[in-house]
Amino acid sequence: CTIVPEQSLGLTNVLSRFQKKYFGRPNILYANGASTSGFAFSNEFGDGGNPALNWKPQAHGAYVMQGASFWRVKDDGMLEVAGLNIRPTQNIGGGEITNGHYPSWFTRLVAQVLVMSDRLRAEAGYPDAPLVVECEFLHEGAANALRQVDFVYTSPISEENFTIGPISLGPASEINEVFREIERETWHGMCIGEFTKQDIDFQQTITAYRDR
Repeated sequence: CTIVPEQSLGLTNVLSRFQKKYFGRPNILYANGASTSGFAFSNEFGDGGNPALNWKPQAHGAYVMQGASFWRVKDDGMLEVAGLNIRPTQNIGGGEITNGHYPSWFTRLVAQVLVMSDRLRAEAGYPDAPLVVECEFLHEGAANALRQVDFVYTSPISEENFTIGPISLGPASEINEVFREIERETWHGMCIGEFTKQDIDFQQTITAYRDR
């Protein structure tokens, strides 16, 4: 998932900014009061403590690795996140499921990326700066989509790879709408037409993350 500002945000010396403030993974808050930091990840980078200390310098930016997850922020405000999810064969409910992936695992990550990008532009002094969002799902051709998180029902993913976007994102008030589009297209891209939407409270999530 990549988010790029239409114009540079001028975030000179990103690493220094991260070392002064909290820049871990956003904790996603839901309308029912629940919270999650996303599948398989904590909202801390590394072993806890100050997550800023785990960011590493890079030319015109900074990056951090967390397991199979790679996060990179550039001085112009570009945020790029990539990850690898390996799902071995599992015997669940009396049957074997191989290479099964639940679409909401990926959309929760997208929600975190949207919230972090919003904070980056606010930090730069351009809270409404237009952004362009693009997401890509790659697999070797044998992945299955999990229709339910209990892994009981699966559906083969017919498309080897699919891309969502580019999608334009304006003010923070548009994040929910953009997320809904990405959520829908992720499930459809994984060959599932009907799904339960994640009821994320983006306003509360954004406020809590900006205040960290």
